[in-house]
Amino acid sequence: MRTPRIRFKRNYMLPETPLAANSSDLQSLLGAVELRWEHLDPRAKQQAAVLAFGRRANARPDLAVLMQDAAALCAEILRADLSGIGEYDPQRRKLFLRIGVTDIKGASQWLHSHEVELGSAADKLQESMAGYAITTGSPVVSPNLPSDARFKDRFLCGIGVYSAVTVPLHLYNRPLGTLGVYNTSERPFDEHDAQFVETIAHLLSSSIARVRAEEALVQQTTVLDQLLQQVDTLVFGLDDRGRIVSMNAAAERSSGFAAKEICGKTLISALAIPLESAQFEGYLRRAASQSAAIRFEAAILAKDGSQRQIAWTLKVLGQQSSSGKPTWLLTGADRTAEIVAQAQAAQARADAQRSAEQLRRLRQMLAKAEHPVVQEERPVQQKVAAASESPARLGMSLDVVSRDDFAGTASAIAAAELEASVARALAGQSTEEQAADQQPFRPQQGVAGHEKRSSPRRQFKYHQLIAPVYGQELPSPKKFFTVACEDISAGGIAFYLDCAPDFHKVVVALGKPPALAYFGADVVRYSKKQVGEKTMYLVGCRFTERIPSSAIER
Repeated sequence: MRTPRIRFKRNYMLPETPLAANSSDLQSLLGAVELRWEHLDPRAKQQAAVLAFGRRANARPDLAVLMQDAAALCAEILRADLSGIGEYDPQRRKLFLRIGVTDIKGASQWLHSHEVELGSAADKLQESMAGYAITTGSPVVSPNLPSDARFKDRFLCGIGVYSAVTVPLHLYNRPLGTLGVYNTSERPFDEHDAQFVETIAHLLSSSIARVRAEEALVQQTTVLDQLLQQVDTLVFGLDDRGRIVSMNAAAERSSGFAAKEICGKTLISALAIPLESAQFEGYLRRAASQSAAIRFEAAILAKDGSQRQIAWTLKVLGQQSSSGKPTWLLTGADRTAEIVAQAQAAQARADAQRSAEQLRRLRQMLAKAEHPVVQEERPVQQKVAAASESPARLGMSLDVVSRDDFAGTASAIAAAELEASVARALAGQSTEEQAADQQPFRPQQGVAGHEKRSSPRRQFKYHQLIAPVYGQELPSPKKFFTVACEDISAGGIAFYLDCAPDFHKVVVALGKPPALAYFGADVVRYSKKQVGEKTMYLVGCRFTERIPSSAIER
């Protein structure tokens, strides 16, 4: 059984009727302005309807309302029972078809809905009139739908449609949907009817494309604005007169000004240093005369009176100037912190060089204050053999610890402490810092005579290995012999020999084999000292370098 024909009196705008001032109050085009159709012929009605729909589209109503209005308008002009809109989903390749009527108040009521699958197979295309129209890309008129051999639309036949016109909505060969009018009785739609529906369809397609483009532009602009607010680069938009149109959060942070404080002012008057205003103007003129971006460095005067050094890039956007639209894009990187850090680093290097020079002079003064090292004419083999003898054999009464006792934990800790102290001394650390860092190293009180130390000393009653250095070659492990030590500090060591030293440099091995730490030292003084019944020479050395084990134990 066919659905009975549903008729309502429609209202439209005459071509000479002005557009309603408040288009948001229009629920639909059908209730906009009352119109008497009796004096118009069918073609004049179609022309009036096209003009009315064009005005309606320019009023920018909601897209869903505009699509409903287009379908209802076509049904009214062609005196059809039903109208329909198909919306194409490109992701699923499906068409969602809705068919219904519109009442006298302009409210649409969708009576039927159907989902059409648009496949590439021929049998799929022949199952739907809407799918067939999208595939062919042209209007499809069917005066007798049940007997149409081009396709078999069971859905339309099932709801009682007998005659129909379906027009594809497309833009740039991309489908957007369909627009259709349907009659429940036989109706011979002619070519003029199809052209009218196609005209409305083209207006609707353009409106859909425009709305979607505007929505995409708004979304893109929003994303771009959010991105500009997040970057650390300063971004200014300038008009053709150099006035600030926009600025991002980084520009506000560097300048100290909020956008509302300086937008509308020229960049030169708002931020440029007075002495550099002419230079800024020159850059603007240069940028206006070329398409390539220019780069330069110039300072700005912040709100608090400080100067910020900025590396700028200025680019003409290539668009005509209009109200509120930037013509120049000015971006910049704030190099103020970088420049300050470079200046501080240069000052630190200069201070370090002065400190190193002062330390060198101090060491020279200390060396001149000590006794000169006198070379004796005894054979080296005899002196090494004499120095290699044990203290007990030489009659020494020092309070020494045996070599086996030295292997204990205490001596290992002392050697580690000494190694760290020597490293700090060689790095140029001050005496006060060494004294604070190294515990249990403590300064000794009552240092008499000509001894002058640059670091605290402590007693070091242990036997250690030394090897004199003759020439430029480091001694081998066989050249080391044992000596009795007197004291030690981060700066040097003192030990006993039974003869005056005939060398100026020595390698001192601290610790217990095989974990020995080697240090190079200069002999800076020696003096005679009576130890029991034996006359010994107390030799004072100053550490100069740390020597890798691989250089000795090769």
